[in-house]
Amino acid sequence: VECIASWHSLGHIFFAARIGNERGESYRCFIVDRMGTSGRIGISADASCQELTDISSATMTLQYKQDHEIHPQCNFPDYLQANFGGILQSWESIADGKRNVIQNGYWISSYKARNDSIWMCLESQLIDNVVAIRAHIRRGCQTGYQCLQFHRRAPHMVQLSFGKVTFNEYEDCSEMAVESRDILVLQGTQEDCPLRGQYFSSNCPHPLLFIGCQKSNEIQIFSECQKTSHTDVYKCIAHFQHVNEHYMVVRDQISMQLQCLKFLISDEIIVEIFDHISCDSFSTTVALPSSMMNISNKARCESSFLAGFLQYSENSISHKIYYTSLTATFLMILSLS
Repeated sequence: VECIASWHSLGHIFFAARIGNERGESYRCFIVDRMGTSGRIGISADASCQELTDISSATMTLQYKQDHEIHPQCNFPDYLQANFGGILQSWESIADGKRNVIQNGYWISSYKARNDSIWMCLESQLIDNVVAIRAHIRRGCQTGYQCLQFHRRAPHMVQLSFGKVTFNEYEDCSEMAVESRDILVLQGTQEDCPLRGQYFSSNCPHPLLFIGCQKSNEIQIFSECQKTSHTDVYKCIAHFQHVNEHYMVVRDQISMQLQCLKFLISDEIIVEIFDHISCDSFSTTVALPSSMMNISNKARCESSFLAGFLQYSENSISHKIYYTSLTATFLMILSLS
């Protein structure tokens, strides 16, 4: 329920709201009959609201009483604050793409400019470089308490763990059972890609993966072992390393969605790409990747073969003219000799 207008008429309080659920959106008017800290709320039958002149004419009536007001008792980690360093910051979820702003003990998650969830910090403690927070959550008509864990993986990358939403105000968050996970990255940020180089598969003579070769913050992946095959281009956003695993949050340059690119380096290199899940060891182990490739060999970006291959892959008219001119010059030299 999202309030969109309110007014007073003939001694009554009215408000209009947008109501959203799985079936879509609808609009209703509400009339409030307040008696101290309790009262009744009447709901109109449709969006016209014409019959709602008194609470007795409401299609549905709700009894309510005001609960005690909850205020923030602590702050979320400083590195997430909206005005940290004097700059307004927002964070993007890799799992669902929602925008997150954290300020003054509040954490607001929104999608398409509509608030989805609001957390208030009630208690915070540091446990082994992880900030554990007990928070009050409001999501639609649902309210409750939830344990959260914040693990800063990189300057612009935070790993989140969520506990179950309960009605227990004094939930112990030092030993929480994780129900879901997510990764937040600072909106607008990019970085130079790690693991720079060109990568080959054993069954293809051409490199299938370029990291930081054409641009330092760009990844190119070829879908097939052909120079003219489709190329997926990603921008490097943030990354961290865990033992022999590298986790890279990247942005698809067509869909502009965040994705997780995982490098497992052992006897050979396994590269996996995941959609709509947290970019961490547990989440990528239990989920199926959207694509995967086995890498048998790696080379530096500076090889002469790479320059020609990348130029060919762009398939631009200017490059075609260049190669045609080069071929003609070569044939002319042969004929003169």
